[in-house]
Amino acid sequence: MAFIPQGNSDGASSPRIPGVNRLLTKVEMRLSCKNLMDKDIASKSDPLVVVMIYDQMTKKWTEVDRTERIKNNQNPTFTKGVIMEYHFEEVQKVKFSVYDIDNNTKDLRDDDFLGETECTVGQLVSAKKITKPLVLKDGKPAKKGTITIDTEEVAENHDVLVLSFRASSLDKK
Repeated sequence: MAFIPQGNSDGASSPRIPGVNRLLTKVEMRLSCKNLMDKDIASKSDPLVVVMIYDQMTKKWTEVDRTERIKNNQNPTFTKGVIMEYHFEEVQKVKFSVYDIDNNTKDLRDDDFLGETECTVGQLVSAKKITKPLVLKDGKPAKKGTITIDTEEVAENHDVLVLSFRASSLDKK
């Protein structure tokens, strides 16, 4: 976790450094789904999860990342994790949208929507593992479909280790 204190011991505030966020850490989310709707006729759905974050400035959802597509599976466990920054001082809304992907384009408008759920990154971090029901665009349940989000902090080590060796009278073997 990165933390830059707001002041020093004598009570004077430290100067604010432009471009440095004071309270943030990176988190990785591992995703799995259960009981997804089957939208395909000849086979099972080929699900993929799109992770989006709500931008308070633009008032729009912005895509953060996507999982891989898993073919013919109503209960997928995705291998690709999603890494994002967690800003402690902000309420970061995040949305997980599940689609049945039947083509090789990135455009989701021609894919079947299987459901979505919203929460905050703070809820995910504090719960560590959470299972939420998927809902359709009209707010109705997506059958019995659920998504499980397993969240953990990504360890970042920025420490520097400097070693110095000195020897004398070593055996010449």
